[in-house]
Amino acid sequence: MHDPDSYEHVETTHSVKGQEIYVTTSFRGKNKFGAKALSKAEAVLDKSDGHVITLNFIE
Repeated sequence: MHDPDSYEHVETTHSVKGQEIYVTTSFRGKNKFGAKALSKAEAVLDKSDGHVITLNFIE
């Protein structure tokens, strides 16, 4: 996201599988061309202490 002030939350979901929490969030923000773009990020967290195991931006 090129303009942090343009951030707009769309949706966040989560699911628990064993000792891991899977979180997916969708958001919009202006790109370097000034157009609003939809982006998505996925994270896997350790259920026992909440630390991030992986974080990936998709789309």
